[in-house]
Amino acid sequence: MAQSLSSPEQKVPDPKTLSHKQEAMIQACKDGRVDILKTLFDELGAKSSDDSTKHFEVPQEGPPATRTLFAAAISHGQQSIVRCLHSMYPAFDFYTGAVVGALLKRTFDLDMLQLICSYSPDVVTFEYSDNMTSILSKACEGGAENAPFVRILLDHGAFESGMRGSYTYRVGAALLPAVQYNQPLDIIKRMASKTTQLFYPIFSAIERRRPDALEVLLNARLKLSRDDYDLTLAQQLLGDAQATQDKQLIALMEQYIESLEQQSSKSDSQSTDQTPKDGKKWWPVSTRTEKKDEKAKDSSSSAGGSGSAKSWWPLSKSGNNPTPASEQPVERQLDDSSSDEDTTKHG
Repeated sequence: MAQSLSSPEQKVPDPKTLSHKQEAMIQACKDGRVDILKTLFDELGAKSSDDSTKHFEVPQEGPPATRTLFAAAISHGQQSIVRCLHSMYPAFDFYTGAVVGALLKRTFDLDMLQLICSYSPDVVTFEYSDNMTSILSKACEGGAENAPFVRILLDHGAFESGMRGSYTYRVGAALLPAVQYNQPLDIIKRMASKTTQLFYPIFSAIERRRPDALEVLLNARLKLSRDDYDLTLAQQLLGDAQATQDKQLIALMEQYIESLEQQSSKSDSQSTDQTPKDGKKWWPVSTRTEKKDEKAKDSSSSAGGSGSAKSWWPLSKSGNNPTPASEQPVERQLDDSSSDEDTTKHG
């Protein structure tokens, strides 16, 4: 009688179950036992420079997933193991959640972060699939004690060109937790200078009652291009500040609104100065007149020679006899937008 597939003899191995030697390799990574790790690599037939194992299921033969080995070493601060693994898998891509998660478990281990950055600089831009949470935002959520870790991320370009694939970093996706979790001002300044939409971080600074951060963010916002909606948003934020009854927050928002109004007034004034008082086109009348005089002379000279050429001068300048439209096309185009008759009236 045939045995069913569910019988013990025919049971399919669980692909997530580690073999004894695979478990031993992971433990060696945690313990910093380079000697044991190398011995196990030899026993399992792994060779230096082999392609790293990236798949999520545990391989049935050979070493476990490479990211698992690196994560075990990083999370336990074993730099010697990390170097050993990197010599085995020099092409390993550290831009993976397992590595980032291990780094975030030891944000006090700055040497480990520097080591990983030396192998893979773009790890500092790692972002999760929600396109908002990143290694930078998670580090900021750890509070001010994570500031040294955050500074290294920034030094290596975590906020220079945005996270890989991100479309939210410019609207404060990483700056927001920096404000919420009391990161120092120097960090907030660096991130604010790269953020184009600061409404939520500003609101958070008010909500958290951080006048120091609010001042930095408002100054950064004033350096950006104005939007017609800015003043409306500022009034709303002033209302939020007033609700806290914090005099510093209220004063900062009032000063910000005053600065916005001054910018608006200055912009309107400049716009008025650049607009001609009579509302005409920008070309000067004198230039047009000089060109007409030159053309008139040329036309007169030509007429004297042939006796058949006519002047192109418009009716308002040449008398009451109409000139055929075909002989003055350029002047008709100009007169449609700014006629010489209008110039005479305003003169």
